[in-house]
Order: sequence, then C-alpha cells, then structure tokens
Amino acid sequence: MTCIFITHDLGVVANMADRVAIMYAGKIVEYGKEEEIFYDPKHPYTWALLSSIPDVDSKERLEAIPGTPPNLIYPPKGDAFALRSKYAMKIDFKKEPPYFKVSDTHYAATWLLDPRAPKVEMPAIVKTRIEASLAANKARAKAGKQVIDDKEDFSNVANPVELGEQINKHTELEHAQHEEDIMREARESLEKKSAKKAKEDK
Repeated sequence: MTCIFITHDLGVVANMADRVAIMYAGKIVEYGKEEEIFYDPKHPYTWALLSSIPDVDSKERLEAIPGTPPNLIYPPKGDAFALRSKYAMKIDFKKEPPYFKVSDTHYAATWLLDPRAPKVEMPAIVKTRIEASLAANKARAKAGKQVIDDKEDFSNVANPVELGEQINKHTELEHAQHEEDIMREARESLEKKSAKKAKEDK
C-alpha cells in the first residue's frame, strides 16, 4: 500500500518516508529516496530547507530562507526559486530547468546540474549537518549493538523476572550516565561563556 504524506516537517519525513518529493511553488523540484534527499541533496531549495530546520545532531546556527514565495497568479519566468537563491544564474530567470538525473531514483530540477554550469558545492552548514547526522547515526548504531551485547551477558540468568530486573537496572545506569554527561557538558559550556564574558568586561 502506498501512502502520500504532505508536510513541512522534514523530521517527520525522515522517519516515515521511503521516497521524498520536495515541492516549491506547486512543482516538484527534487525527488529521490529518503537517504538521497537528506544526505545528497542537489536543489538549492532543498539546501535551504535543510539549513533552516532545527537539528539535534548539529549545533550550527539556523539560516532563514530570504524573500517570500512567488505569486502563482502571476508566476515568475524561469526557475520559481531563482529570486530567493544565491546560486541563481542568468538562465534561471529566463528558462525553467528540466529534471536532471542524479541516479536512477534521484532527480532534481536545477540548472546547477547542467554539465555546462559552474561547479557549486552544497552550503557548508548542510555539509556539516550531514556529517554530524552520519556520525550520530553511527554512534547510535554502535550503542545499540553494545546494549544487545550486554544483554547477551545475562543469558546465564534462568529466571525471566530476574533477567528483566537486571536488564532494567543496566538500562537505568546507562540513562544516569547519559544525563551526567549532558550536565557536565552544560557546566563546561557555561564556564566557557562566563570566562569569555569576564574577559570582554576587562
């Protein structure tokens, strides 16, 4: 069964969708598998979206998308996102871009993918967020494996109730350690800010 889910919440999209279509001004500007859109985005609007949403795996400052959406009663000529994109070229204001193939499952409507276009790297904030997300996913996967390995150490416990109690105790200890780490990081951050302010006041 196929379900089409329409939302502005990319966090929901990342957790629910297998394939993602990014729309702007009533048109799909990028389409691909979930991992292609979030880890290898190609359209400037997709970059802008990923730069403007909160991300727990990154401490980067959010960037607002400049300008306002176009009036579709009088649609602009060329690429509808051109007026809001710092990557827009002259052709973007004259001709609407076709879909360029990135892979068999990934397409984007941007002149930046034309072989004649200058090479443009994705914004640093997007690249940093992708790297942070990949690192966090790897760490979470490793932590999950460790929990499984630790639970396997309880295999010699014959009583199911006792086994459950030991696993719960182990999990509680992990949570306590995690909270302690968060508090330590918060204290260190506060101390750095206080030291910086004291230095500035001098």
